[in-house]
Amino acid sequence: MVMDGKITLTDINVAAYLEMNGQDSSLVRQDNGRVVFTFPDEEKVRDLIDRFNYEQELSYFTFCLKRLRGRMLELRDGSRRNGNGNHYADRARQ
Repeated sequence: MVMDGKITLTDINVAAYLEMNGQDSSLVRQDNGRVVFTFPDEEKVRDLIDRFNYEQELSYFTFCLKRLRGRMLELRDGSRRNGNGNHYADRARQ
């Protein structure tokens, strides 16, 4: 999202890629508590975002990273839980 001359991102993978390529971010905590990354709305930043999104190797890396993280969290938690800390299966039994 672009607002007030800043590009706001929620994806840490894209933000890390931009930082790796020399673009400094500012972290902003929103009213809802969520933290977002902001970058200047410049052509170089937009070009890097496009490169990240459309380069096959980077897209596949991100997919693998997210899948691996999901598997790790599933193993750590033992199963998926809902927002109340209860197993989804517990909710279905009620």
